[in-house]
Amino acid sequence: MLQASFSGVSKDFGGNPILREIDLEIIEGERIGLVGENGGGKSTLFRLLAGRETPTSGTIARKRNLTIGYLTQEADPAQSHQTIFEVVSAASPEISQLPARLGELEAQMADPAIANDPVRMERVLTEYGKVQERFEALGGYTLGHRVETVLQGLGFGSDWYDVEVGTLSGGEKKLVNLACILLRQPDLLLLDEPDNHLDLDAKAWLEQYIATYPGTVVIISHDRQLLDHAVKKIFELEDGGISTYAGNYSYYFEERQRRLLKQYEMYTLQRDEIKRLEHSMHRLKEWARLNPKFAGRAEEMVKRIERIKERGVTKPIMDRDKIRLNLDAERSGKKVLEVRELGQILDGRVLFEPFDLTILY
Repeated sequence: MLQASFSGVSKDFGGNPILREIDLEIIEGERIGLVGENGGGKSTLFRLLAGRETPTSGTIARKRNLTIGYLTQEADPAQSHQTIFEVVSAASPEISQLPARLGELEAQMADPAIANDPVRMERVLTEYGKVQERFEALGGYTLGHRVETVLQGLGFGSDWYDVEVGTLSGGEKKLVNLACILLRQPDLLLLDEPDNHLDLDAKAWLEQYIATYPGTVVIISHDRQLLDHAVKKIFELEDGGISTYAGNYSYYFEERQRRLLKQYEMYTLQRDEIKRLEHSMHRLKEWARLNPKFAGRAEEMVKRIERIKERGVTKPIMDRDKIRLNLDAERSGKKVLEVRELGQILDGRVLFEPFDLTILY
């Protein structure tokens, strides 16, 4: 079932195009990795999917009642004095409210005025059964166990449970946010660099969690192993456009090279064809000076060359200037460099949009 789609979606910032007429579909249950150069618009695409940005043009459609979990860097200031365990336990508002309602109904059942009134008592018992059934369906009776499982999976042992969120670092707060989102189990998970602050054990746990998640997951990450183990499709965002690859990161990497080589081959054939036609065109123009009947054929040749150039294959960029990282090296989980929300605007023009970058040793 289709969960979300873009149709001709473009997004500009200060007149500077970030995304250009993008078409994409996200199907229920998919595991998708979103890759591309830093500052290329990946976070913008996530914000559009989550409804936090509106497109400059085009249409975004979402399944009715679709729940979306979007991992962000910021923590809720209201949570500062709450403990990690309290915040994550309250991740699902409905679950956290139901015990109080059950308590209210139990107090009513103990009220002699209600206990001695069969009609009122029946009404209270019926509601109590429904609330209890809903609480059980949401996993309320196993909530504590699930909170512990997620927190420990992300590297928060029991000694962290009573730590106040306000005392945490930015990276630790992001992990608390991640734990809250995972506990809610939304239909669509949008995870922007969820593994930046995880050690190797936590990375392995997250890979397995994503691979078996009951909903849909779209993830931005620079970790090749995560994208190899957890996703089955790659969206590549490049020069404002998007390409789709039906496989994990290793498949994408090889298939992308094959597509580039094929595109370059077609571009070369097209270039040679244009050179041949231009040679014929110049010859026809020379003949037209001697015999006007060749002028029409020369003009038609000019139009033919223009049509090929307009609709033809563009020259692919085979080797882009970028920071070169060894994605096959052993992951240690130690950060060497971390950049957060770095962007630049000059005279009102966006040179590159804010991006995050983490380099691990």
